[in-house]
Amino acid sequence: MLTRRSLTAATDAIGLYVFIVSLYESPPSRRERHAAPLQWRVRSTRVHGNLPLRHGTSRTPSPTVGQSTSYVFCICSGKFQADKEVYHVQSGRKLRLSQPQQIMAQDRQVISEAYAGDVIGVFDPGLFSIGDTITMPGSKFEYEGIPTFAPEHFARVIQLNSMKRKQFVKGITQIAQEGAIQIFQEYTAGMSEIIVGVVGVLQFDVLKYRLENEYGCEIRLESLPYGFIRWVGDPTTDVTKLKRMNNVKAVKDMKGNPLLLFVNDWMIRMVLEDNEGLELLEFKKN
Repeated sequence: MLTRRSLTAATDAIGLYVFIVSLYESPPSRRERHAAPLQWRVRSTRVHGNLPLRHGTSRTPSPTVGQSTSYVFCICSGKFQADKEVYHVQSGRKLRLSQPQQIMAQDRQVISEAYAGDVIGVFDPGLFSIGDTITMPGSKFEYEGIPTFAPEHFARVIQLNSMKRKQFVKGITQIAQEGAIQIFQEYTAGMSEIIVGVVGVLQFDVLKYRLENEYGCEIRLESLPYGFIRWVGDPTTDVTKLKRMNNVKAVKDMKGNPLLLFVNDWMIRMVLEDNEGLELLEFKKN
């Protein structure tokens, strides 16, 4: 029979009892959010003004090309009013969020206002991506970026029908904005050659299916031998002048940041050794 004494003895033996008592006596304080004022780009802890929104999850699939799809935001502080103009930090544009919907489990309801802690869905005008910040026009700041994890599998995307180039670029860009994939372009060739990076190979199948069924674009994927990617710490670095670049591919991400693709970990060490002062980052924040 399990008694209170036996339960206490069991939990104390593995340290749970001490942990639970300590947690009860001194609960953690409310977590403060780190933000950086836009004009300074300095990390600081501060209390923000009205209506900071933080993007939380990806958009919902759209079966029709060009159809508006929704993004999910979490209100961090302040009050949201549907008829008010807001400011999108990443693009620097003012806009109105049409037909906001409150999301609670599977329920959806059009609302006119919401408060801190609420999760709302809004239609995307083609601006939003994971980690974006929305605030009132007079309060310009942005939250600390969300880390972008390095993909481990890469493939070159070949479009089979060149007449649908516009739909193809729009589709693959929108899917990348959702966070399902990461797309890169040749360092000097631009969007004429697109490389896709994913964490798991099944994401290639998802990309192919969505481009064909949602955007009407047929593609072929050519697997690439690279298994490691690193962001260049200084974006102004001219990667074309780096030494020991055999079997290393230079690319750019959607924001123009330079990256290097490596076949193995040994090549990363060799490039760092032969290029003094070069900093390579495994993670990047959006």
